[in-house]
Amino acid sequence: ANLIHYYEITVTGSFSYNPWDHKLALKLLSQKKIDARKYIKEFPLEKISDVFEELSEGKNKDYLKAIIKPWR
Repeated sequence: ANLIHYYEITVTGSFSYNPWDHKLALKLLSQKKIDARKYIKEFPLEKISDVFEELSEGKNKDYLKAIIKPWR
């Protein structure tokens, strides 16, 4: 956080879902037709470089979404 603040680094996210995709996903999750835990994995902040490398190089086979937890 200090690097972002003091060096004025910009962190940009991306988004590619339309409202209908989101609505369908929520419906499937609420009906227990999809288990989201199967597609999401949490990582400590110290592993962020490894996670980005895995995702960008297609090395990841275990998850679709990575959650980076800075305070773990």
